[in-house]
Amino acid sequence: MKKAISALAALALAAAAARADGKGDANILRQTVDATFRDVQAAFAAAPVPADKTVAVLPVAGDKGLLFAGRLKNAITAAGRKCIEDKDDPAFGEILKEIAWDERKEDVLDGATVQKFGRLLAAQVLVTASVRAMESNERYAYFEIELHATEIATKRHLWGSVFAKHVYAPEFKDAGRAEGIPAPLRDAIAKDMRAKIEASLKGAPKLASVKKAAILPLPGDVKGYVLSVVRDAFSGTSISPANLDVATLGEARIRLRDSPGDADAVLYGSVRDLSERAMPVSPSGGTNFQYRAEVQLRLERPDGTVLWSDTVQVSAEHAEKPGMWGALCAWFPVLKEKPWLAVAVPAGVVVALAVLAMFLRAVTRPR
Repeated sequence: MKKAISALAALALAAAAARADGKGDANILRQTVDATFRDVQAAFAAAPVPADKTVAVLPVAGDKGLLFAGRLKNAITAAGRKCIEDKDDPAFGEILKEIAWDERKEDVLDGATVQKFGRLLAAQVLVTASVRAMESNERYAYFEIELHATEIATKRHLWGSVFAKHVYAPEFKDAGRAEGIPAPLRDAIAKDMRAKIEASLKGAPKLASVKKAAILPLPGDVKGYVLSVVRDAFSGTSISPANLDVATLGEARIRLRDSPGDADAVLYGSVRDLSERAMPVSPSGGTNFQYRAEVQLRLERPDGTVLWSDTVQVSAEHAEKPGMWGALCAWFPVLKEKPWLAVAVPAGVVVALAVLAMFLRAVTRPR
């Protein structure tokens, strides 16, 4: 059965890549989803969810029939938790019908909603999930999912997190490296991206009544760098950023419903692209590095009403000229693996020329 589910999931992911824009690579999208759920497994193993509690998984919002619920159950089980199947409790389906489930259902952490699942005596912890983004194009594949675990008896939120992964096509490279974003791309984000975000915010009429916005971490960000630029962009508007000390959209929505004075709206989004592409000019002419960044942002009220949404892209280029050694390696690639040839070959040529000179002198000497 597990093999059949895995095969169906692979086919579904391939179909998803085809639906994205016709240019995506199904293998890259599959790698991205697999890597994300490996992170889910590791995080759930360390999450403050008691190992002796039984876990029930709700249908994944935004799943679109791609069997992510099955993958989530497998990850939870592999993390050492007991995950019960829907069929283990006949009331499961009936309760789902009462909740008017749809892709925009976000109140699964609400006490009244959790109370309905209190009738699931076999389950003690409720896990909810929402696919925030799934994209595949010629540059990269991106997958993002938000998870929450709630204790049914106490309605207490035990744990929540957002997981996001990029996998780039072979000709592109992840520029969001741990050692830091390359300087040309960092400058473009700091200047061009900030200016574009600020201009877009100022041009949104629906934001006139928003005075304070809670800003959530951006999945796919590197050490919060892009988030800091987004915060800076708000400094040029009439909207003040607020810190709710929450990491997920679901928690922010519940927080603002319970304490509406904390913020008028919540800003969330994701860093979709931080990539570089090397474009060799000629064997000895150096390399042009093309950088690109893309961030998707959205401001909405706690009830889900979208006030502003934008996708901001910036790009930069950097030409890198090779030194003498780089030029030699460009013309003679074998030197990269055998650098000693750079000495041995010229030395051999000199010796050969010396021997040839001695020979010519010997044969042309007058007798």
